[in-house]
Amino acid sequence: MIARNMATSHTLCFRDQRGKLTMLAKKKATGRRGSWFASVDGICYPVLHSYWYSQKQYHDVNMTPAFCDKNPKAQDFIKALLSGDKAILAKSGPSNPDDTLEHFVRRGYIALFVYEFVSYDVDGLKLSLKERLVDLE
Repeated sequence: MIARNMATSHTLCFRDQRGKLTMLAKKKATGRRGSWFASVDGICYPVLHSYWYSQKQYHDVNMTPAFCDKNPKAQDFIKALLSGDKAILAKSGPSNPDDTLEHFVRRGYIALFVYEFVSYDVDGLKLSLKERLVDLE
């Protein structure tokens, strides 16, 4: 069975007879410094930081309504996550060890994922990464 990205109709991965998901070749993700988004095949996706990711769960404690109310980039990011179902996970971490965890540096892209169960409140941004669609470079 072949799975397709409906937005582009590119084949990203397939399932074998046992239902195991098999990745095809890596795709190129392109982002810009300062942007909270990156593109794959010309489609823009929100970028999640690997720093906040563990065991298929993503929890960014800084991404609260109080923070987002003061930050237009954060507002656009949250709107995109609440209205979509795909995001890019990036290798990233604080820009320096003494940072307050508000400034992150991307060190590369990991994969494009389908996510679900988005929650956004005083505890931060939480979601579950459901399925890895394609590895990225």
